[in-house]
Amino acid sequence: MTNFKNVQVDILQFNEDGLFYNYCPALHLTGYGKTLLASTQSFDIVFQEYIVYTVENLTFLADIKSLNWQSTRTEYLIPTLSQLSHIDENLKRILDELEFIKITASLDLPDVTKELCIKPIIYGILDSPQRYGVQAWAINGQTGDIISQHFCSSEGFAKSDLGFTGPLFNKAAFSDDSHSTVSFNSERLEKYSVLYPDGFDLIWIGSWQNNEIIKNIIQLHGKKF
Repeated sequence: MTNFKNVQVDILQFNEDGLFYNYCPALHLTGYGKTLLASTQSFDIVFQEYIVYTVENLTFLADIKSLNWQSTRTEYLIPTLSQLSHIDENLKRILDELEFIKITASLDLPDVTKELCIKPIIYGILDSPQRYGVQAWAINGQTGDIISQHFCSSEGFAKSDLGFTGPLFNKAAFSDDSHSTVSFNSERLEKYSVLYPDGFDLIWIGSWQNNEIIKNIIQLHGKKF
């Protein structure tokens, strides 16, 4: 038996070439007709047929994965229109060229949040080396938000200080634990665990200037490092 979850999604309503459209980018579904009412009714039919098909053929999870949906263990995390426009040329055209009205629709979707749920990613990145060391950051792998940062003497220390590897030295090597690699390491890992109590993955990138993943995050969310 399939469980369902009520989800709020954006629908774009617009008129083009004498027809009215209801387009849901998050599900890539379209209804159309000669009037706005007809296009809305068309969308309802398309949506219901889509749900029946994906439930019967067990394809809903693959569909929303292809549209970059994510989830916690209980809630869907739906990409924004801006994010979807990077993989949907038609959506980009609508946003850039057409007049539209954005409405919010409440839809009952198959609940595959547990199957979809992936651990959040924390990326470790470095700026260009400076005379006395290098600036390093730990960032949210989806939004690019800075979670932690540290100025380190080398990339090796950066990995350790930000928690991407174990401590380089043990506590006995220092007289003051608060300034030791051990303390920095454990403080960062504790911070990550508070932010992501269901778990997380650490991925070290290093120098980010030529990394396409980080460049895309910066471009999409307007981040600067």
